[in-house]
Amino acid sequence: MDRGPAGDGGPPRFLRWLVVVLGVVLTVRFGPVAFSGREAPAYYRGDETKVAYLLHGAGRDLLTLVQPERFYGTKVEAKNRFHTGSARFDGEWFFGTFLMTVVGASQTAIEHPDLAADSRDVTHLGEETLVAPQTRAYDTEAWSEDALDHLEGSSRDHCAYLCYVAFGLGMARLAEPKFAYGELHDRVIATLERRMLAKESLLLQTYPGETYPVDNAMFIGALGLHAQATGTDHHVLLERWEAKARATMLDPATGLLVQSMKDDGTPGDRARGSGTALASYALSYALPALSKDLWTSIRTHLWVSVLGFGAIREYARKDQGRGDVDSGPVIFGLGISSAGFALGAARANKDEQAFRGLYASAHFMGAPIDGDARRNYVTGGPIGQAILFAMMTARRAP
Repeated sequence: MDRGPAGDGGPPRFLRWLVVVLGVVLTVRFGPVAFSGREAPAYYRGDETKVAYLLHGAGRDLLTLVQPERFYGTKVEAKNRFHTGSARFDGEWFFGTFLMTVVGASQTAIEHPDLAADSRDVTHLGEETLVAPQTRAYDTEAWSEDALDHLEGSSRDHCAYLCYVAFGLGMARLAEPKFAYGELHDRVIATLERRMLAKESLLLQTYPGETYPVDNAMFIGALGLHAQATGTDHHVLLERWEAKARATMLDPATGLLVQSMKDDGTPGDRARGSGTALASYALSYALPALSKDLWTSIRTHLWVSVLGFGAIREYARKDQGRGDVDSGPVIFGLGISSAGFALGAARANKDEQAFRGLYASAHFMGAPIDGDARRNYVTGGPIGQAILFAMMTARRAP
């Protein structure tokens, strides 16, 4: 056997090459995920310093969407700077950025009282923008009426705006006892609860002729937040909705949430990862058992791990489909939005392993930049940053 040059005295050459090859393989296998995921345990635990970096980064991004000269005045004027090619989607993304930032800042204040003052600087700006007429213009155009101007008299559901603003205001109210929009929040909750109970399907329309269970799940989550913040009893609707969801809104083969429903109460689209993950997160605040079951279905049918990086399929393995404005890009079957929302669902359902894998992916793809006690994930733009902030600070189940 060739033992190398005379007098070497070392191990055989093939063994040294084997060590080198193994070193390369292990570096490729574990190096990137170890680097990208090194902070995941701290974020999962809710490390206050790490969360403060997110809060300050998200707040700074929020300021880029308002006119700075009016920020310190009595009214915030916001400008929609999204350009998707669709006025409706531009409006949804603008609204969603403020919504997710308010949610993230409020969750931060709830979990970290020492950060409550800094959180309020963000939530006060976000709340004022959430209820501004220009922010809900996308919904007003779709329904030909303003959702907040017709809360009591109209039968139109406006779930694209009301179901989500109810959740955002509920989280902010839970974080801040002296909440400025309590009366409006109560009216929105009462209106949507009345409209939902009047429907056999227990589903509100997002836009005319369009019904999405995930949007309704956001309102159900909002009911749980409202109950916690005010002590109001919503158990009748919560129990009825959970039973209806299990009977009609879940894919029988996978237990995942179907993406849309027809007027006759039957599924209008297949189950999707993005909708199921967001619903699992939102429902953790109202129907924890259903939230857990949705998360179990995600782990069973959508979870993918590549070299330690976690990812979520947009469609179950037996299905194929394209991406859209809800899912974001779908690459080799893996969804961008589904992975982002799954971060929140994983933390809410105390799945640290999944959270670590998903965080590693978010860190690797998000291109984080730190500076001046801030962190920004720059590749997703303001809405991507806001979603990560909200999902990474999701409340963990008791």
